[in-house]
Amino acid sequence: MLTTDDMQKAVAPLTQQFAPDTQRQVSYSTLQAVPIEQQLDSIREADIVLGLTPTQLETLAQSGVIASNSILPLTRGQLAYWQPSSHRPGKRDLYQAASLSIPLPDKDPYGNAAKQALTLFNLWPFPRRVFQSFAADGAFTLVASGSTSSGLVSLTALKTRRTDPRTFWVVPETLYSPIILAGAQTVNTSQPALATAFLSWLNSDSIQHQLKNVGYLPVR
Repeated sequence: MLTTDDMQKAVAPLTQQFAPDTQRQVSYSTLQAVPIEQQLDSIREADIVLGLTPTQLETLAQSGVIASNSILPLTRGQLAYWQPSSHRPGKRDLYQAASLSIPLPDKDPYGNAAKQALTLFNLWPFPRRVFQSFAADGAFTLVASGSTSSGLVSLTALKTRRTDPRTFWVVPETLYSPIILAGAQTVNTSQPALATAFLSWLNSDSIQHQLKNVGYLPVR
């Protein structure tokens, strides 16, 4: 399975609930923080691609590497503003932040959400230092390493790493378009039935409920 760093950290611990029923092991590889178009060979080698938007997966289907009829919306991501040096940060802290990291708006759904929220706050383009990465996990890393004082990142990145909840603010979903994340099987999978079963398992009520604990919301 090829997936984003955030989704892997959220789903991998749950996989042990799937494996006993199928007697199969699930292994994960992480999508690189580079344009998805540069990763077609890695995608072809996987059975499932997980954690991209339906639009991104449709584009891959047009490239002939994803089975378009297998694309399944699975979760709704949430955006959070993280400022490690602050307790109970909020919207007001964005106006005073010395620097900010966000994913690239045209490459990552969290980046697009960040741009929408900042635009509503009259902070786009951001007036001070801003660093952009190809993916949400890159924006998290920039803050964690001290390269930026704050960041607009995925809530899942914070929750799976047990970040102090007093240092981040969950941005209201009313401020950006829904962050829909999906999964699909590749056209080269040798196990289409098992891939379909895994995606259906992820979409089950039980697993959807558990994913809420790490910052994802059901799409239905």
